[in-house]
Amino acid sequence: MRAEQKKGLPGGFFLLIFAAAVLFFGVQSLTSDKEARVSFSHQVEHLTNLHLTVPEENHKIAQNEHLVTFGGRFNDKLDDESLSRFRFLELLNQNHELKNESALLLSELDSLEKSVREAAGLYLSLSGQTIPRSGYVVVGSQFDTSDKSSAVIVKEAVPVNVTLPLAYKTINLAKASLSVDSADVAFRELRELITLLRSPTLGIGNEALKTELKTLDQQLLASINHPLDQQIALYETIAGRLGYLLYDLGSEHEGIRLSSLRSVRS
Repeated sequence: MRAEQKKGLPGGFFLLIFAAAVLFFGVQSLTSDKEARVSFSHQVEHLTNLHLTVPEENHKIAQNEHLVTFGGRFNDKLDDESLSRFRFLELLNQNHELKNESALLLSELDSLEKSVREAAGLYLSLSGQTIPRSGYVVVGSQFDTSDKSSAVIVKEAVPVNVTLPLAYKTINLAKASLSVDSADVAFRELRELITLLRSPTLGIGNEALKTELKTLDQQLLASINHPLDQQIALYETIAGRLGYLLYDLGSEHEGIRLSSLRSVRS
């Protein structure tokens, strides 16, 4: 039996495809540098606003209610007016970006101010300070601008169960009575006071202060193994050190108090 001859595509078909491809790429190369396509009408308006086209040769042809074909001719070269108009649009865009950034920063400042008020209110309670009638100034008015008041004045403290004056009073009672119960109360009050000073609400960002508070807390925990009189003496020492830290924390530096707090610094 003879094998059937395989049928194939004629050679002329491949030549036809090759010729079509050459013609397509040839036409594309001839027209690519002379035509520009746009997808939205505002892109055409930019061409006009930037004076990139010849105004007399601009035209629009409505294809249907949703489609318009734009046509025209570009200027041969950019003139000074085109460059000035582009510079204006550049500055306008920068203006929009700066306004958006300003709005974000103002929102962030409002949030930070709430954190500052909460932290300052906690500080005032822990230190046992009496708030002046005019308020406790955290940030002075010298930071005000023409369109925003940046001063932060706190007029209310945050309620807490323990304060430094209360801890001093409890330690003095324990020192006078030398009772285990009064010493335990002094221990708990000092521990709670240190815990609040190390809390995120107050937010001390100064590393030296944070380290000292940690050391005082460790000393306080270790005191339970000491004799009662030594415990009370250590409590008195720790309370005195906390008083110094609170005083230093509230010192004014260049019109700002509580500058060691993260919220105030921010």
